[in-house]
Amino acid sequence: VDNATVMTEATLETKTENTINTTIGTFSDADGVQNVTVSIYSDTGLTTQIASNADGDFTGLTSSTTYYVVTEGEAYNELDETWEFKQSAYLEVTTDLSDPTISMADQTATVNIFSTSDELSAPTITNVYDGAIYSIEGNPIPDDLVIDANSGVATYDGEAGAGDFAITYKVTNPDSGNESVTFTLTVE
Repeated sequence: VDNATVMTEATLETKTENTINTTIGTFSDADGVQNVTVSIYSDTGLTTQIASNADGDFTGLTSSTTYYVVTEGEAYNELDETWEFKQSAYLEVTTDLSDPTISMADQTATVNIFSTSDELSAPTITNVYDGAIYSIEGNPIPDDLVIDANSGVATYDGEAGAGDFAITYKVTNPDSGNESVTFTLTVE
């Protein structure tokens, strides 16, 4: 008689934008077990393995990505006298969103009596996600400096107000962090 293999999925300990740490699940069989590991896959069919190890800690993962973690190994089949590969049900884990990063050079705009706009150079932003909100802050903010909260495009439509202004440009990801950069806007 072949004894049943008892398997439970790994349990989640912690996760970040590029790591998943789990505790190995139960994997036992009265006939014997070997090569028991925790493995992480990129698909629910468990066909594309990303990594496998004995401790269940995985690094170098992609942010905001869903992975599938299983306890797996070989259980001895007493009837056939063979080792059989078996997997637990999977634990579905989505890594966290990364915080955005941003950099921006100082900008120059011109006082314009013809009411045309100077579009400011765009900042360099990484890890920005759909639904991000853009804003500007300063004390003071020059009249007619505006930002599109959805696209992040900033323009200066000023007809007066020459000077140097310290402006903070901020991007906030949905369900994640935010980042800001301060630059000098020179209005001539």
